[in-house]
Amino acid sequence: MPEYWVEVADNNPYGGRDKLEIAVTALSMNSKSMEFAGARDYSPISFFGGTPQMKAHWDTWAQAMEKAGHTPERSRMRVCRDIFIADTDAEAKRLVRKTGLMQTWHKYLKEIYVKFGLFGGIIADSGKDITPEDIDEEFLIEHVILCGSPETVIEKLEVLADKVGGWGQIVANQHDSIDDPKPWEESLRRLASEVCPKVKMPS
Repeated sequence: MPEYWVEVADNNPYGGRDKLEIAVTALSMNSKSMEFAGARDYSPISFFGGTPQMKAHWDTWAQAMEKAGHTPERSRMRVCRDIFIADTDAEAKRLVRKTGLMQTWHKYLKEIYVKFGLFGGIIADSGKDITPEDIDEEFLIEHVILCGSPETVIEKLEVLADKVGGWGQIVANQHDSIDDPKPWEESLRRLASEVCPKVKMPS
């Protein structure tokens, strides 16, 4: 992270810099990005690496916010996940294997997660005795991707929210699905219309 203050341009006619919300992403457990965001009153986006990492993202951001004289609010927290929804769990699991999402994990993301030790929290959450190198499609579908019917994905999101304290918005990762965009577009439609409005956050 830069060791200097970042001056944001005056973005009129959209309300100017004081009304411009800036969000910062984080993935690693001890994320300097979350400290940077909190110190400057920027909003956090937590890329999923298991519940211990998500809790750490909130704690780091909230502490930096308070230290800088700001009030941390759960409504500003974003959680970024890979999500795939279809009519049934079986259909979602069948279709997701053919998507750009799964190809991204095969050809890019798994190698990065292994190299930088990012699967640790996910494996711990799963309760499985598995090494990062041995993670396969089945593990990704069950423990990394929120995959299933709308009802199943709602349940998984609510279980996660109970464990980490909740959030303001869910952010769905976008992957290249140009070869067959319809299942992906349908998944996004159902996420927006059938899942997000029904997910309950902890009180």
